[in-house]
Amino acid sequence: MKRFMSIVLASLVCGCATIIADPRLLHGLDPAEVRNRLGTPTHEVELKNSTMRRFYADPTSFVRTWRADFDEKGRLTELVPATTSSEFAEAVPGSWKKSEILERFGQPDKIDTESKTGEVSVFYLFRSYGYRDAYMVFVCDQYEVLLKTDVVPLGTPPGRRVMW
Repeated sequence: MKRFMSIVLASLVCGCATIIADPRLLHGLDPAEVRNRLGTPTHEVELKNSTMRRFYADPTSFVRTWRADFDEKGRLTELVPATTSSEFAEAVPGSWKKSEILERFGQPDKIDTESKTGEVSVFYLFRSYGYRDAYMVFVCDQYEVLLKTDVVPLGTPPGRRVMW
């Protein structure tokens, strides 16, 4: 009996850990069904083409956020990890704006404004290269155009940054 309960418990834990193991299985669900599976969204954005984007915290990792796109009929069309190195690498300095960053990656963990230059830094917590928690930092000028991106490992002394 003890062995059986251990197997049941292990199955439940694995089931929770793999709640989004294959995001394609959720395609076509409506927002209420997605909420039942993933919980309450942390942030929501209405896109220009009358579609909706919602962001969900990953229940198995406090550093991962999932981006869910819904079509005009309210059906899930895409569910992808939003805060990964490969997603961040798509940001193009000089052409992306702060509004595009917020639309693509959701609510940031923090936003700082440099009083002297007017530069705005937008911070997202993520797991850098799969093993180390860090902040992805998007630095925008006073016109909110992306200037550069930085990776700042948690615990890094102020002023020391790793360029992306």
